[in-house]
Amino acid sequence: MNDAQVPTIHQLAAHRITALYADDRFDLLRLDLPAGGVLPDYQIGPRVRVFLTDLFGKRLADGSAIQAQAHQTVYLDNTFSGGFENVGDALAFLVVSLAEPTHKVAHPVAATGIAMTGLLATEALCIWHLIEVLEQRLPTACWCYQMASQKLQRLDANQIHAWQIDDLVLAWTSQPHVA
Repeated sequence: MNDAQVPTIHQLAAHRITALYADDRFDLLRLDLPAGGVLPDYQIGPRVRVFLTDLFGKRLADGSAIQAQAHQTVYLDNTFSGGFENVGDALAFLVVSLAEPTHKVAHPVAATGIAMTGLLATEALCIWHLIEVLEQRLPTACWCYQMASQKLQRLDANQIHAWQIDDLVLAWTSQPHVA
């Protein structure tokens, strides 16, 4: 099957996707796959996948097992994503689709303090996981994925925010490319 015949994740799994945000640099979606659900092969650009729940799956191509833990974060720059069957409990993960490829700086990111731990750092994006309740302002604009409400909130630079346990912080490390 060539790339022209492989559907995008949006075409393939629209009923399982919740679009959270999109602009010229990235789009963010949440994908939910029930126990026993199948996600066939799809094509997508460079992306960061953040697992919100544990993954226990079986690849459709060869039946091999795949696993990931909740809060595990993976940067992928391939355009083909092989399908799998979810053989565990209900699965949920975030996908940050990037407009341009980036390079991993570190994984996982060194701890930034007692309130949050780093999940991923690339040249363009850092992702942190809150492990304590915290009222804090960050010096840069960022996005907060609120686990309790499953909503995304944009925060301006220096805006005070009441962070909750398990919230995810997505912050850009570079300015948008202007053509």
